[in-house]
Amino acid sequence: MIVLLVSRDFHWVFGQLTNALPRYNKQIEFLYAHADLAAKEPEEFLNLVRQADIVHFVTNLAHISGDSINEALKLRPSVAGLYHATCDEEYKILAVKKATLIHVMSSEWKEYLTNNSNVSHDKIWQIPFGVDTRFFYTNTLNTYSKSTGVEFRLGSFANANSVRTGFDRKGIDTLLELTRLLERDEGKYVLCITGQNWKNVLNVKSRGIEHHGFVSRQQLRNLYHGLDAYLITSRIEGGPVTLMEAMATGVPVISTNVGMSRDLILHGQNGFLVTESVPEEFYELIAFLRRHSNVAATVARYARETIESYDWSRIAPIYGEMYHKLSATPSLTSRIPNTVCFRGREMNFKEQRESIVAENNLKWAKELLGKWEIRQAYNQIWQDEVLRRTPLPLMYLVARHIRMMTYKLSHRFSLER
Repeated sequence: MIVLLVSRDFHWVFGQLTNALPRYNKQIEFLYAHADLAAKEPEEFLNLVRQADIVHFVTNLAHISGDSINEALKLRPSVAGLYHATCDEEYKILAVKKATLIHVMSSEWKEYLTNNSNVSHDKIWQIPFGVDTRFFYTNTLNTYSKSTGVEFRLGSFANANSVRTGFDRKGIDTLLELTRLLERDEGKYVLCITGQNWKNVLNVKSRGIEHHGFVSRQQLRNLYHGLDAYLITSRIEGGPVTLMEAMATGVPVISTNVGMSRDLILHGQNGFLVTESVPEEFYELIAFLRRHSNVAATVARYARETIESYDWSRIAPIYGEMYHKLSATPSLTSRIPNTVCFRGREMNFKEQRESIVAENNLKWAKELLGKWEIRQAYNQIWQDEVLRRTPLPLMYLVARHIRMMTYKLSHRFSLER
């Protein structure tokens, strides 16, 4: 069987899924396609669809443009992911209904689809997200607290971009109000945040706030190891993946009762649930954990035990079961070719996946450079094996960097004159 994975990116959340599926489903071959390919290179996209037995739209179908999508849905059985939809995003649900099966990660969205959107129970597959428990391991030594003298460190690695969309899905307003409550206990708490747009909603240089911007996976793991509690203030969620990473690294989670939190967390045993995105409830639980370190340690231990069942080695094969159910023929492995045709040349499946990931990493490096995340941009190139084989991507990035610096200096010089 050959499965085509269509995603708008191959790093961070979607990247973990698209990397895990080939690794733990050896009886299935996987092809990759960037979501933009459907609009920009429709013939190339449909060529990949025809070479596959099943198409899995990891990115929501509503976010993929191009007439080739409708053709792809006619050509092959398909799976469409629906992870969350706000009150004004009914179009997401309408889009995924076109697929043969709908994939959700939590019971919340399975119930929503069956009760509110007239989707048959048999059409929905609930498979949770996974986590690499070997990478996100538990570190019992709180290195950050010891090195800084901070008594209690909190983390929230949500992206503040949701504030600009009109509906604050991530509950950033709750987090901001919580910081005001924590300021009463000056010097006792530090809130560690990562990601974009925080400078527009919060004074990231104020005392008690640590803003780390873009971070690598290794840096993210180190940040988890320095936390005493992790906060999820979201109003609507599919996961989030940070829930699983925090539990894997042995960090007690305080979360709203949304997404996978309601499936994984047993209140008071392996984490804590609050009924709504109310800052006072978060504050009370934070203060409780700070006063009762023995309870925090017990919760952290049970959280790790819970999440070990969600390691990708156990979760990824369930996706394979979904593909086999979707396929008209139970087993198609006998007809899998050795190579695939992509952009006019023959390559094996691994090479095809690597070429798509390399294109995605180069695009991401450009975006990082445009945000002046210089070190992360160069790391994005250097960590990709395909991009390292030739100096051209690095030379391109250096040239782009020089142009940016030249423009910045000339602009400053003109202002001074």
